[in-house]
This record gives sequence, C-alpha cells and structure tokens, in this order.
Amino acid sequence: MKPILAIDPSVCAIPAIAQTRDDVEGAIKQIGKLSKDIRECGWCTIGTLSDAATILASAGYFPISTGIRKMLEDYNLSSVYSAEEIRKSVNSILERAAHLEEISGVDFFIPTEVDIHPSADDVTFPPELREALSLLLGHLGVAHSVGGVPRSMLGVSTISSRWNKSKIEFKGKLEDISPWHHDNYEGKAHIDLEVSVCQSADELRCQLDADDIWRSAQNENAIKLAIELAAQNMARTCGLKSSFLTPTSFSIGPHFITSLNNWEASGDGRYSSCVFETCVRIAIGQPKYVVNEMLAKTGSKGKAEVHKCRKADGAGAYRTHVSKDHEAVRLMYWKRNDGHIEFANVGAKHDLEIF
Repeated sequence: MKPILAIDPSVCAIPAIAQTRDDVEGAIKQIGKLSKDIRECGWCTIGTLSDAATILASAGYFPISTGIRKMLEDYNLSSVYSAEEIRKSVNSILERAAHLEEISGVDFFIPTEVDIHPSADDVTFPPELREALSLLLGHLGVAHSVGGVPRSMLGVSTISSRWNKSKIEFKGKLEDISPWHHDNYEGKAHIDLEVSVCQSADELRCQLDADDIWRSAQNENAIKLAIELAAQNMARTCGLKSSFLTPTSFSIGPHFITSLNNWEASGDGRYSSCVFETCVRIAIGQPKYVVNEMLAKTGSKGKAEVHKCRKADGAGAYRTHVSKDHEAVRLMYWKRNDGHIEFANVGAKHDLEIF
C-alpha cells in the first residue's frame, strides 16, 4: 500500500481557474511539478479520475494549444512560459496518472448529501468540476474507510488559488456503489473524511506518518520510505549534526519482507515496532544494541573464523538484537565499504543465516 496523491481535474483546466496573473503562474508551476512527480515518483501513487479529460471537455476547459496560448497572452506570460510545454505536461498528467477507480476498487457510485468544506460552490467553479471533486473525494473515502489506507497517507492536489486551507473535509453518502464486495454495506457507504491539500508529492511526503506506512507496507518501496522518514525524525530528535539528517544510503533486500512476515514483524505483528526501530537506528548509525560481525568458516584447518563477506560487492554481514526476550529476534544486514546498508532479513537468536 502506497500513499495516494489524488489530482483534482480542475488542476488541468485551461484556461486556469484563476483571477490574477500570480494565480495563473501558480497553476502552471503546479502542473509542471505534478507532471514531473508522475514520471519520477516511485514511493506514492498519483491518480485522478479515469474520465478527467472528458470532464474537462464537457466543462469547456480541455487543454488545447489555442486555449493555452490565449491564456498566456491574456496574462502577459507568453514570453515566460511555452504553450507547448504546458500542453505536454497537462497531457502527461491526464494520460499517465493512475485511475482512482482502480485504487478504490469502485467503478461507479452516486454521491448524495455532499458537504465539502471549504465549499466549491461559487459561480467561477463550473458544476462539472464541482461534481468531479465530489467523485474524487468519494474514491479517497472508500480507500480510507473500506481499503484501510490511513488518512496521513492521503492527499489532494487542487488549484491552490481556490483552496487556502490545508485540509478539505468531505461528508456524504455514496449510493449504488459498483462493484461492491462488502455484503454488510449493501452497496452504500457513509463517508466522513478530512484530507490534506498537497500540491505536489513533496508536500504529501511532509505530512506522512512513518508508523502508518510501516504497518501497511506491502513492498520494498514502502518499507524504505517508512525507514527514511523515521530516520530523519530520529536524527533531529537525537540532535545529530545536519549531515546526519539524511540517513545513510540503504536498500531493502529481496528476502526482507518475507522474513518480516515469517517472524511477526510486519503490520501489527508482535515484533513489528521493535524491528522498525532497529532498522531506523541502524540507518542513522545509532544502534540500540551491540552490532556484531557475522562469521564464516575459512575452510582451512587450524584457521579461525573470519568476517563473512559477500563476493559480489565485498559487503560485510552484521547482526544485532531486535529484542532480548526469551524468543529473541535478530536483524541481519549487509554493509559495503562505502557505508551502504542492505537490510537482509530477521531471524531467531541463534540463526546465523543471512540472505
């Protein structure tokens, strides 16, 4: 499960729904950031409604080249921005963003008794785009209340000139939900959601809760993101120098998640929080318990064991306590000469195997 940044179709409206030159420039910059985020951001899912382009066209705001050029001329921005680059960025968002319907698992619903605060009900905001915002928030509501995505992992990117608040509140009923796989809901859901306004992936990242991401992580990217966020916070708390605020370069080994599941160290498992803390402390060079080298036999008679190293890159093998109870658990990891760490697996107290 990844954090979700949902793009309100109004962000891609051309001409921009704005009243001042600064608003238009803000909208252009936002489009550029989101287009780049979709291309480069691997730690979160960036999505919008599957029919966002159709919605914009029906409202008279589809981003065609002539409309973009006229908008730039009207606000004396023709010499500052390229109409073609803006068109490419908007089309990249509409074509490459994930579909919220796939994220929520719901293709269709009718929102009723909708209350959005701050309100989108004013004459400058077309009804088609007001309805689109309701649908978008409804999908996020399903992802949260039914799919279990924590609120801290949800964000909405909407036009900044209209939303000067950091949160959007959505309350309403969703009826005739299809498809619906939860018999007890009978195709209906009551949504009460407060979601952060995040104009880019970077803004969403700033509000993330590392513990939420760790507990819900299902892939290596999510595990790495959780450790990165918690390591940055712990480094600040420990008063480390600024050079430590970016944790030591690290990666997640191919067997790490499987070992977490096998040892009750994922989700809300018995060892989940202490394994998480151990990884974070290793990442910033502040281990809670002693770190020991893992040893390997030399194969030569009469020679002592030596530090176990990986042939591919010379990385050394290490292990440290995760807990010291009766069924003590260890964390095993590789560390290269350049300081790069690869979290390999967790195992039992006497487990000497590293993957």
